[in-house]
Amino acid sequence: MANKKELSKNLFEHFSKRLLEDKRLLQSHIALLSALFYYQDKKHSLGFFQGSRSKLMRHSHIRSTATYHKRLSDLVRYGYLEYTPSWHPTKASTFRFVIIDKTDTDVKD
Repeated sequence: MANKKELSKNLFEHFSKRLLEDKRLLQSHIALLSALFYYQDKKHSLGFFQGSRSKLMRHSHIRSTATYHKRLSDLVRYGYLEYTPSWHPTKASTFRFVIIDKTDTDVKD
């Protein structure tokens, strides 16, 4: 368990450094990433994890579904995460953070 927590901490540090350098991100992008980290860390899983739109919107203080989907698609396009939507009303969507190393190769945990 401690190893997974250490990996989760390293993932957060990696993303924090990337966020500082990325001028494309708005406050709502960072708030949504914060909400995603919260739900990812609750399960201590570095692979795929689930999150519902309503909970992520509430946690990130995003009130518009259009804004939520725009910011989420931006984060996918910018290479921060993978997203598989769930079109079922009671099943949560699936997410996974993407880690890009200095050689621009994808390493997914």
